[in-house]
Amino acid sequence: MRPCRSLIVLLCWGLGSPWALSQSIRIRVISTDTGKPLDGKAVSAEAAPQTLPVSPGSPSVLLVHAKLKLKTGRGGWAEFALRELGSPPPDRLLISVAGGNWTQCSPLFIAVGDVLRSGVVAKNDCRSNTASGRTYSANPGELFVFTRHVSLGEKVKRFPQ
Repeated sequence: MRPCRSLIVLLCWGLGSPWALSQSIRIRVISTDTGKPLDGKAVSAEAAPQTLPVSPGSPSVLLVHAKLKLKTGRGGWAEFALRELGSPPPDRLLISVAGGNWTQCSPLFIAVGDVLRSGVVAKNDCRSNTASGRTYSANPGELFVFTRHVSLGEKVKRFPQ
């Protein structure tokens, strides 16, 4: 294969390809209180801001993508197409499932390439929970994130003085 063709093949497999824009990501929200998926849970997905150089020696351009507000359906799943976040597709996603009486237990930033290639079960940072004893597995295009109820003590701390 000629060097030019090799480069084209590599670019087509990258996130900047039309293939990546046609991909969907499914987010599954799991309660660490019960270890079960949460139906009807608000979740937002947005591209982490990216800076791209225009040309060598010139200032970079900050790309800001759309923010999607989703709600989980049956089985705790919410789905969106990468094209909904704009073009080029983002390298990383900012996922948020906190709000109201819930707090986030998984990292906020997730690598899009990892989700598309093999699926990601995000780290569960909540210490005492039911979900920690269970095993979850994600397929390519799937992302599992964890959340838990805010405790009474945390609610009291949040209350304005």
